[in-house]
Amino acid sequence: MSLAGEFIQSPTYELLSRCTKDNLLQIAENYTIELTSEYKTEERNFVLKKLELELSTRKDAIVPAVVSVPPVSLLPPGSVSPPHVSPVDQTSSDPGDYGFDVSRNISLVPPFNEREVEKYFSHFERVAITLKWPTAVWSLSLQCVLSGKAQEVYSALTVEQSSDYSTVKTAILNAYELVPEAYNQKFSRLSKNDRITYVEFAHEKENLFDRWCTSEHVTSREQLRELVLLEEFKNCVPDAVATYQHDRQVTMLAQLLEPFQSQRMALLCETFL
Repeated sequence: MSLAGEFIQSPTYELLSRCTKDNLLQIAENYTIELTSEYKTEERNFVLKKLELELSTRKDAIVPAVVSVPPVSLLPPGSVSPPHVSPVDQTSSDPGDYGFDVSRNISLVPPFNEREVEKYFSHFERVAITLKWPTAVWSLSLQCVLSGKAQEVYSALTVEQSSDYSTVKTAILNAYELVPEAYNQKFSRLSKNDRITYVEFAHEKENLFDRWCTSEHVTSREQLRELVLLEEFKNCVPDAVATYQHDRQVTMLAQLLEPFQSQRMALLCETFL
């Protein structure tokens, strides 16, 4: 029997630590963990942690059976039993209500990265979805690893706002938002390297394009058309004209060309008059 088969049949930490790349791929498939043959070191560590959590959960599930013993009445025959008092309702909004143990899962939350905030949220969400964390605890898990400006933003939110993951994510992204030209440069200069897969590269391109459009307040097809036309115009003209375009901060190509049309008319008048 292979090492992967031994682990699946009788999982132990000792077997897990001896697993090779192929073994981990087989084990990940058995536990329905999404993983490809091109996975990186950080993804391998993530899989190991998830399998350790799975193993720990299985051990915790093995508890002695509780034998139900009927209550023995100590009242004399014919006596009336006292009224039954219902226990106090202990319902709360604790993460445990969702079957989620924060202390056990905190080690699986990716460390926050202030230099790549957009990429970090994509990574965090992929981990949360893979581990099937309830969305109601995403914000709680996230705040455990926040640092720097992100931590300050989180602290400034109300209790209701800080419990909503989408609100927290939007607030943090806005705090780290760059100027439109910075997103444009990141989008246009991003290229594929050996450290990321083609799927990851395409996903990162999409994210940067979306951030660029958002920073330019593009909400319609016509606005997107003007944005692309202006960018192409800038890339095809001399640097002096491109600088002039940037300084004017126009949003439509027609606006940019107005001064040039006036100059052309003036030249025509000088020629024929």
